[in-house]
Amino acid sequence: MTDPAHWRDLGPGIYLHIPFCRRRCGYCDFASTTGDAAARNAFVADLLAEIRLVAAGGDFADETFRTIFLGGGTPSLLEGDQMNRILGALRDSFAVTPDAEVTMEANPESLEPERLDAFLRGGGNRVSLGIQSLDDAALRLLDRAHDAALARHRAGELKERRVSFSVDLIYGLPGLDTTAWGTALDGAIELGADHLSAYLLTLEPGTPMHVAVATGELTLPGEEEARAQYELLVDRTSAAGLSCYEISNFARPGLESRHNQNYWVRGEYLGLGPSAHSHHGGWRWANEPDPGAWSRAVQAGGGASWGMPREAGGSYREMSEAADCPILFRERVSGREAAAEWIFLGLRRTEGVPWDLLATAAGDGAAALERRTGFLAEQGLLERQDGWLRLARAGRFVSDAIFADLMAAMEDPVPVDGTRR
Repeated sequence: MTDPAHWRDLGPGIYLHIPFCRRRCGYCDFASTTGDAAARNAFVADLLAEIRLVAAGGDFADETFRTIFLGGGTPSLLEGDQMNRILGALRDSFAVTPDAEVTMEANPESLEPERLDAFLRGGGNRVSLGIQSLDDAALRLLDRAHDAALARHRAGELKERRVSFSVDLIYGLPGLDTTAWGTALDGAIELGADHLSAYLLTLEPGTPMHVAVATGELTLPGEEEARAQYELLVDRTSAAGLSCYEISNFARPGLESRHNQNYWVRGEYLGLGPSAHSHHGGWRWANEPDPGAWSRAVQAGGGASWGMPREAGGSYREMSEAADCPILFRERVSGREAAAEWIFLGLRRTEGVPWDLLATAAGDGAAALERRTGFLAEQGLLERQDGWLRLARAGRFVSDAIFADLMAAMEDPVPVDGTRR
C-alpha cells in the first residue's frame, strides 16, 4: 500500500535549529547554548553558508518544500534582519511553495513586536509560543524568564496581527495538582490560540530538576494524578473546539501543524544547523550537536560528503576521516526499522497508520504483530477499523508502553505460547 494521498501535501519540510537561549531551564536537555550578539551573528553567517553548500550539492534540487520551521533553542532571540536573511536564503536556494507554512518557536520575553513584525515581513505566518504555564509559581519552578502577564500580552499581540499561533504547556509538574492544572489550562485556552501542545514533564538525568526530584527536594505527581491531568486536557480542549490530532497536540480544524505531521507520517525533510536531523531517499542523518564542531565543518567548506548520504549506514566517523562534514551519523531505514518508526511516530496521530503499511514493513514479524494488536484491542488500548490501526483514547496516556510492547512483538515473531499475552 502506498502512503495515503492526503499525506502528500504535508511535506517535504525544512527544519533549522537555532541553538541560542537566554538561559537554560532547569528541566531542559535540548541542544542549546547561551551566546551574545557576536555569537549569534557568527552563527547566522554559518547557517547561511550551510544553506548554500547543501543547495549546491543538488540532492534537493527536485524537491519543492511546503514547510519551514525555525526551532531551538529560542529562534525569537534572533534579530529581525537575521530572520529575514535566513528565510530569504532558503527561498533563493530551494524551491518553496508560495503558501508554505513558516513557523517560528518563540518565548514571550524575546518575542518583541519588532522581531515579530520582521518575521511576518519575511514570509513567516505561524508562531509557536512557549508559555509552558500561566501559573506564576510553576513558571518560577521551571526557571522560565517570563511571567503569566507577559505571556498573555504576547498572545494578545499575535491576535492583533491575526497571526496563527500555538501555545506550549507542561503538565505533571511538582506541586501543581489537577485543580491548579485545570486553572492554568483554562487560562491558556482563553488566549485564543489556534493550536495547543501539552506535554507531560519528563526529566532527563543530569538536569537540575531531575537532581531535585532524585534528592527529594521536589516530588512529581503520581501516575494516576498525571493521568487525570491528561484526561482533563483532552476534555477541555475538545470543549473549546480544539481536536486532539496527536497524543499531545490539539488544533482547530485545518490548523494542525503540517510540519510536525510530516515527521509523524515519515515524510521527507531537510535539517540545517547543529543537531538537526534529516530524512530523504530512505536515509536518516543528523548534524553534529555541538555548535562549535558544526561551525568548523561549515567553515571548512563541507567536503564532498555534504548532503544526502550515499554510503552504507553506520557512524560517519567510522566511514570517513574527513573533518569537514557536519554529519554525526547516517543510516538507511527499511524493513523492521521502518515498521518501528510507523509504530512510535505514526501511531502518535489520532488518525493512526494504515495496517498494510505497517505489516509490509514488519515482514516476517507481521503475524506476531497482528496477534499482539488484537490482544491490545481486546484490552481497549488499540482500535482496528477500515484498514487502519490507531490508539484508543484509553491507550494514549500509556502510549510509550504500548509502542514498546508492539516493537517487542515484532522482534519476537514466534512466541513460545503463540499469544504474547
